[in-house]
Amino acid sequence: MKVGTDAVLLGSWANFSNSLNLLEVGTGCGVISLIVAQREGKVNITAIDIDENSVIEAEENFKCSKWSNRLKSLNISFQNFTKTNHEFFDHIVCNPPFFANSTPSPLQSRHFARHTDKLNPQDFFENCLKTLNIIGKISIIIPSNDYNLWEKHSIENGFFTNRITTVFAYPTKVSERKLIEFSRNNLSIQYTEIYIRKGKNMGFTDQYLDLTKEFYLPQINKINQ
Repeated sequence: MKVGTDAVLLGSWANFSNSLNLLEVGTGCGVISLIVAQREGKVNITAIDIDENSVIEAEENFKCSKWSNRLKSLNISFQNFTKTNHEFFDHIVCNPPFFANSTPSPLQSRHFARHTDKLNPQDFFENCLKTLNIIGKISIIIPSNDYNLWEKHSIENGFFTNRITTVFAYPTKVSERKLIEFSRNNLSIQYTEIYIRKGKNMGFTDQYLDLTKEFYLPQINKINQ
């Protein structure tokens, strides 16, 4: 699984303060968990994925990092994890599968990672309810057009939207992603926007670089010129 902009955005954007233990659902190569470990020096992270090869890759990446003692990966679905897990988490983070009723990918691991037949919004929030602390938070990134569906299932399971950041590839392009934070608190929603690039085929915006600067190699500044 390659490192995508969605994962970097989510890991950089989510508010992990006051979290001592975190669950990442669908870790892939482990990049979000690694970002969390770098950002928060006290949080212990459990990263799960249904794809065995992804978990092997994530575990190798975790071992190569300086935060390996706070990271572990498990080859298990979210549904099965909640059946055997007895720990409650302060934060659940997920870059969920988002393709429904579309042509399956010929590569099974990529299909599972990107299609909702293994983890749909209802399943996700039902299992969050079983394993999230009462004051815990959920952070996800989803297609903008899917927000109403995810909101519907969140409310059905007792969760409310607290923050929304609408993501734009560049100023003249329609938004394709939303960063969402949920909790059990029915608060006024905080709305913000972020633009990744200054224009089509142009460099990154200062806004995006400021959010993600701790997680890119210095060469990004050359790319941005």
